[in-house]
Amino acid sequence: MYALVFCALLAFLPIGGGPAPAPGGLAMMEPVATARALDGTELLKIGDIHDAQNHYGEALTYYRQALTAFQSRKQRRGEAMVLEKIGQIHVRQGNMQEAYEILTRAVAASRRLSDPLLYARPLLALGDVSFSLGRAEEAHESYRQAGMVFERTGDRHGYNEAMLQRGRLQLAVGRQEEGLALLNRALEDARKRNDRRQVVTAARVIGDVRLEGGDGAAARLLYQEALIQAESERDLRAEADLRLRLARLSHQAGRQAEGLNLAHRALTLYRTLRDRHHEAEVHRLLAEAYQAVGDAAVAEDHRREAAMVELSLRIQEGR
Repeated sequence: MYALVFCALLAFLPIGGGPAPAPGGLAMMEPVATARALDGTELLKIGDIHDAQNHYGEALTYYRQALTAFQSRKQRRGEAMVLEKIGQIHVRQGNMQEAYEILTRAVAASRRLSDPLLYARPLLALGDVSFSLGRAEEAHESYRQAGMVFERTGDRHGYNEAMLQRGRLQLAVGRQEEGLALLNRALEDARKRNDRRQVVTAARVIGDVRLEGGDGAAARLLYQEALIQAESERDLRAEADLRLRLARLSHQAGRQAEGLNLAHRALTLYRTLRDRHHEAEVHRLLAEAYQAVGDAAVAEDHRREAAMVELSLRIQEGR
């Protein structure tokens, strides 16, 4: 009897010293290999996702890892692309000196490649950063070169953007006639292509020039055109700025009801954008408008709100 039991147990033991079958007769799984490291392209895509969500810290982390991966494999195209993206994040964060240094590297890296647009895009961005840093000559040269590349490749949007920025630069250095000529050409081209963002920029800048020259009626028409396009693009920043401009014009013209509607909407937008400086400015304008229509109590409320916001800003800035 013991011999029979022993033989029965042997039937369930593995033969040849191999692993015992898993319950249910399934073979045991081999251990899964360690996951491979992400390559530069994959890291770049993850960075793009964070960038699109305005998660700049996370985006920079992945972009820098992608840059290291591209450089280690001598993938110059990827290196140029990720340098431009890092530079653009610094621009959006207001870190212009860092943006200038990174975009200079992006231009140098892309210059050696066969893709002209990959060279023109960071060159255009470098022009914007140079402009903001007061390096007018460098900015003009970047815009000029970028415009030539865009024109040669048939990129009308890029060519017009370079022309638009050259126009703004000419205004900034006191060459108003040349600047307006470029801006008017850029506005007409943007209208023909229904490029809403470029229409917003060009019309707003030309409107500012007209207003400074005393032509409030022309400025109003340009601001209204830009506002329609900004709303279509859901560009909250541009919409808020344009509504504030139009509210001031309405207030100055004695059209208080219209101005109040514009100003209240601008106030809502600036609060959404968490722009406290402009929020205080709108409160001041609302105080003047309500005072003009005889509502002293509401006017005082807005003066008080403006003072509170300004005090909060001074505390934050340590003044």
